[in-house]
Amino acid sequence: MKYLIVDDEKIALSLTARVIKKCVSEGSEIITERSALKALEICRENDIYVVFPDIDMPEMNGIEFSRKLSEVSPNTNIVFVTGYMKFCYDAWSTNASAFLLKPLNADDVKTAMTKLRKPRCEKPYIQCFGGFKITLGSEMLAFKRKKSMEFFAYLIHRMGAETTEEALRYILWTESEDTEEKRLYIRNIAYDIRKTFKQAGIENIIINNKGSYRIDTQKIECDYYNWVNNISPKPIGEYMEDYAWAEPVRATFDNDYH
Repeated sequence: MKYLIVDDEKIALSLTARVIKKCVSEGSEIITERSALKALEICRENDIYVVFPDIDMPEMNGIEFSRKLSEVSPNTNIVFVTGYMKFCYDAWSTNASAFLLKPLNADDVKTAMTKLRKPRCEKPYIQCFGGFKITLGSEMLAFKRKKSMEFFAYLIHRMGAETTEEALRYILWTESEDTEEKRLYIRNIAYDIRKTFKQAGIENIIINNKGSYRIDTQKIECDYYNWVNNISPKPIGEYMEDYAWAEPVRATFDNDYH
């Protein structure tokens, strides 16, 4: 997701950006701009999810900016940020989702994000064919830990079936690498995935039951699942092409089509 902060005051711009960064998912892009006119151009050329404009700005105040933004980028959400309560009435006469007072705090920002007028798709889309990818809206989702993507990919492959920690260790590392450290690391990977999705507003996508893990398939959209369930034709590309453990499945698909 892309977020844009607009404030003509340099220090206020920096402070607002610092708080917003704590409230959005990892991998999100935060853009800052001191000119309202340039900010409109940014919104015209980019898919901005939320704009946080100051109201009291030269060249164009925040109220006028929000009205022009509706013409330039109608799907962009607006959350006003200002140091003056007197602007509150005018702000609510626009299509803004929320009104925040400076100095910002993270709790108020998170509350505002739950009130967006134009929320994006709530379910992440999982691409299994032609490279494994996770997207939320127009943005790709990335995990902090290197092995997290493969861990998640294997749970997707299992289509909601439970997978033990032992099986996951076998998939992620060779037998000689299967140490006590790796046993603990599995839980850190699961935590990394949960945290990343939680920051994106998605809870409990991975379910843990006595040392086993599974995906809640109701919380995702997936090209593989859609094909298996005859919702869509077979996607283009190799299935889970980055992962050796998917080779037997790829071979089965190839045989079915020859």
